[in-house]
Amino acid sequence: MEVPIKTLTITIIFLWILLIAFSISVAYSVKDLDFSFGKLNMKTSKDGFLMFSLPLKIVNKGYYNIASLNFSTRILVGENFASNVQSTYVPVIGKGEEKIVNHNITINVNRLVEENQKYLFNDTSIIVSVFLGMKLAELIPVQASTNTSMPWGAPLYNFTLEEPIYSHFNETHLKITVPINFQNHAVFDINGSIHVDMYDNRSVFLGDGQTTLNVPSGSNFQAFIEFYVKAEAQAKSGFFKVYFQTAYFNYGPMVFRYG
Repeated sequence: MEVPIKTLTITIIFLWILLIAFSISVAYSVKDLDFSFGKLNMKTSKDGFLMFSLPLKIVNKGYYNIASLNFSTRILVGENFASNVQSTYVPVIGKGEEKIVNHNITINVNRLVEENQKYLFNDTSIIVSVFLGMKLAELIPVQASTNTSMPWGAPLYNFTLEEPIYSHFNETHLKITVPINFQNHAVFDINGSIHVDMYDNRSVFLGDGQTTLNVPSGSNFQAFIEFYVKAEAQAKSGFFKVYFQTAYFNYGPMVFRYG
């Protein structure tokens, strides 16, 4: 009985050595797996989404095939996700093989704004939650995750509703002019409208006005909204309610006090 037991023991030891050597070589192969990103391209959709295409180059310089590579992203706002999981899947990358795939990231601007209004008015960053999973040697699962950021330009940067300018329109009504200005720092053009309701300091509705928006990316916007109110109205102090309606986002009311 001693010979078979010794033989079994030697076999087990040999298998363990092979397994350890295999694991080490697989782990060593990770450092020979190159990832690089190309130029980020953007286009817009008719339903108001931003669609980014990110070329991903993968070069397998290791000793083994890579299987079931999954590159996934989600947009993170605070503790909430502002997008669904968006994944790029590569079934197999052979030893010595190079592959280039496009990973798509879709941003729903309206949902982003609903989560946090800072994306409308402040230049900031979008946090992207990244997940990478694969099987080394088509057998050993490896996973990693991290957060990274993308720069974000505010579409309504430094939005300002200035103090009203009063003038007589006729014997019964005043003409009230309110200057509006902002800068479009976003990567997309803004088309739509701004609607403003005017109230006095007792919350009595005085009138409303509207202006259209056609603001290319990177440009400034200046306009005036006019109100015609009764001369006896208490219009020297109060507040405005501002509503934005565009192809990418709807937002409001935003309250500005005057007087």
